[in-house]
Amino acid sequence: MNKDNICYNMALEATSKIPGATTIFKIIWTDPENKRQEEFSEKVIAKMKKLGGKVVNTEDWIKDYKNKKELLNIDSHIKRDIIQNILINNLSSDWKDSFIDAEEFLFMRYYDSFCDLHFKILKFMQNPMKVLTEKQKDSIYSCSLKDVLITAFPEVKGHEDILSIIVDELNRCELISSSIGCGMTRNGLRNNRLTSFGQQFCKYFQI
Repeated sequence: MNKDNICYNMALEATSKIPGATTIFKIIWTDPENKRQEEFSEKVIAKMKKLGGKVVNTEDWIKDYKNKKELLNIDSHIKRDIIQNILINNLSSDWKDSFIDAEEFLFMRYYDSFCDLHFKILKFMQNPMKVLTEKQKDSIYSCSLKDVLITAFPEVKGHEDILSIIVDELNRCELISSSIGCGMTRNGLRNNRLTSFGQQFCKYFQI
C-alpha cells in the first residue's frame, strides 16, 4: 500500500465519527492520488466537524457536489477556489437558507460567464485600499475609475477596451455602482462600490 492509500484510509477512518461524512468523503475522494481531491476533502471534513449537527441533508449536498464537480478541476485557480468555497459553505444549513433559489441561479449563471478579471475587479470594488499596494496608492490623486483599475491591474494596460467591457457587464448585472469613466479621488478608495446585490454575490462566492 503506497503513502497516498495510507492517507486515504486514515482519513476514511476519521470521517466515521462524523454523521454523513463518510458518504461525502467517498464521493469526493474517488482517486487517492488526486491532491486536489485530498485537499478539498480535508476542508469538507474540517467544516463538518465545526458545524456539528447543523449540516445540510447529505443527499442534497452530494447532488450539489456532483453538479459542480467538474468546476473543481478547471484551470483557473480563482474560479476553482470559489467553487470550493460554495460547496464548503453549503454544508451549513444556516448558510444555505440565507440565499433564495433565484439568487443562486443568477450567481451561478454569472459565474459561468465571468473570467478571472471580473472577480478581481469585484474584490477591488469591495475595498480598493486592501487591493492596492502603498506605492500604487501614492500614485492616485484624482482620476477616473479606469485609471485606478489600470494601476491596480497593470496587466490590462493597452487592453482598456476589455476593461471597459467587463466593468459595463458588472454594472449591467447590478453588481457594482460605478461606471468606467466615473471620477475617483484617493479618499474615494475607501468606499465600497458594490450594490447590495453585489455584496450578496461576493458573500456567496466568498470573494
